[in-house]
Amino acid sequence: MIVCGIDPGANGAIAIIDSDLNVFMVADMPKDNQTFVDIIRNNRYKPDKTYLEDVHALPRQSTVASFTFGKNVGKAELLSECLGNVELVSPTVWKKALGLKRIEGENKTAYKHRSIALAKELFPECAKHLTASKDGRAEALLIARYGLLNERKKIKC
Repeated sequence: MIVCGIDPGANGAIAIIDSDLNVFMVADMPKDNQTFVDIIRNNRYKPDKTYLEDVHALPRQSTVASFTFGKNVGKAELLSECLGNVELVSPTVWKKALGLKRIEGENKTAYKHRSIALAKELFPECAKHLTASKDGRAEALLIARYGLLNERKKIKC
């Protein structure tokens, strides 16, 4: 089975993996429309399922930031539909399933570093590309990993 995970944020990413945790693609979220088109046209790994992080605007964001975020999410939704068979998953659901529940008193940076560490452990061949400044790559890989686990659970039923 091939699964795509998408973290749609400004620093988000797209990852495509298979059931054996082979990584076929990890790419930062495109900043321009043409790169989105290129990913859709040139993607040779057709996912059986695409998991898109279900995100929403934050209450304290400026209107400009919210509008930009909304545009990025819309592009990610379009990309997901083109890749096929989309399922939305909230951050709390996929993180809990992977044991990434936030620890009381843990700051945002430490929480993100735990996500990156888990992604490096699961996908060691990508470790050098999973950095704090590119945390979306780690999260896209983890969303895809969640997707595989979720699909296996469905098959067993």
